[in-house]
Amino acid sequence: AKSIGVVTGGQAIRWLDVRVEGMAAHAGTTPMPLRKDALYGAAQMIQSLESLAADFAPEGLTTVGELSIAKSSRNTIPGLLNFTVDLRHHRDADIEAMEQQVRTRLQDIAAQRGLSVTVSPHWISPATPFDAECVTCVQSAVDALGYAQQSIVSGAGHDAIHLARFCPTAMVFIPCVGGLSHNEAEDVLPEDVRQGTDVLLNAVLKRAGQAN
Repeated sequence: AKSIGVVTGGQAIRWLDVRVEGMAAHAGTTPMPLRKDALYGAAQMIQSLESLAADFAPEGLTTVGELSIAKSSRNTIPGLLNFTVDLRHHRDADIEAMEQQVRTRLQDIAAQRGLSVTVSPHWISPATPFDAECVTCVQSAVDALGYAQQSIVSGAGHDAIHLARFCPTAMVFIPCVGGLSHNEAEDVLPEDVRQGTDVLLNAVLKRAGQAN
């Protein structure tokens, strides 16, 4: 097990909004071949997004975290819905390719099913490398302390990623129990916290010494 993550930067993130429109109709009076079911279409689209991530493995990540059916009813074929797409990759060129694939795949599925689909950008955060000297300070601190380590790109958005665009920045990661982070059930072990703070202290002292 690794005790310390030497964070080299934050990965690229793109959020997209998807609108799928078909035709609302009665569940009991509309034959299956005549339906333009927005939800069945969206289900196929979402499955396609999961397979898209495999094409960009291991760094490529796709997530659909929200789905909303307009005027939903138990006995109504969904005619309009919206869902979100979260794309992530270490490299800007690859996340650009992922977005283009999203648009192509969703349009193809919509055309096959007689649906219309609109993909709109919601938020873009480019890949953000951390300051090389600050990262070196963290790396030197870990090396001096002899803790088990690995170089890592931050998967989540952090304040440090925003700060890195304005001032020299680095981060130190420690393990979460069971690998679960950014969750109410997240937990850490005292020994991991101690080692992480050791690294942080020594990295700050090294950086302060460089500034003098």
